[in-house]
Amino acid sequence: MRICLFAVAVFIALTGCQTGVESTPRITDKQVSRHVGAASAETALLSTIQGEKPSEWRPGKVFTLTGGKVSVAYTPSSVSSELQPGDTLRFESMTPSKTITGAQMTDFHFLTPAGQTVTYRMETSVDRLGDSVTLPFLVEASVIDSVRTLLKGRRVWTTTLQRYDLNGEAISGRKFQPVEITDVRAGRGEYPVEVLMGNEMIYLTVDPSSRVNRRFANLFSLTDPRRNYKQITDRTWERICRGEVADGMTMEECRLALGSPREVERDATYGALIERWTYENGIYLLFSDGILTRFRR
Repeated sequence: MRICLFAVAVFIALTGCQTGVESTPRITDKQVSRHVGAASAETALLSTIQGEKPSEWRPGKVFTLTGGKVSVAYTPSSVSSELQPGDTLRFESMTPSKTITGAQMTDFHFLTPAGQTVTYRMETSVDRLGDSVTLPFLVEASVIDSVRTLLKGRRVWTTTLQRYDLNGEAISGRKFQPVEITDVRAGRGEYPVEVLMGNEMIYLTVDPSSRVNRRFANLFSLTDPRRNYKQITDRTWERICRGEVADGMTMEECRLALGSPREVERDATYGALIERWTYENGIYLLFSDGILTRFRR
């Protein structure tokens, strides 16, 4: 027993003063969570929703402004500076243009609610736009409508602690709680969709190429998750719902509480398999044979 404790202490010291032990294999968060991937129903629910190809845009197509420094992106700034989040812009046309050095560009022209034209210039020629483009601070109104049609009125379970009030201010939330989706509206910046649940909301992305991993399957469950974890005690489940961990919890219970770690380090001692989970926010967990023995929040 003394040998085992000494080995664990050595491992803690090594990992505490270095970025990792050279001989320790590293595992990504995807590998950690591969055996508990999102259920196909959640993944498939919004998978058919996508924006139209730019070549299919027709005059009058509606976009919703999501905020941000619009006057920096859209010209003339004297017009775009008057725009507010939630305003609608109507697509007018898409025309080729050039910089003063002759580089091929594309200008997107939109009509404001006041009937004025604003333009966004993209550093790509018209023939290289591809099947999709991302316009700063705009989301297609048709995408919001499609998400609303599929989600409004649904009873779902949240799988994230990140919750916001209707003004976008972060508030405390709980995981695995039943909620009813009361509405869907255009979001802000990188979060183009807001899913409303009464006086609370969760930000959502629907674009599979988005760098922000806030897709429906990562945030909601269509069925009660508690049914899948009957072996977990009510006391531990309550901790999980609050996003908390405690000594003695299993790896699965910790993953449910905190999500998958950014990095995993493994080391075999004489008497146990030691794992250290590290999260982007500085949290780390230390497991011995799959049981949490030490952590830092």
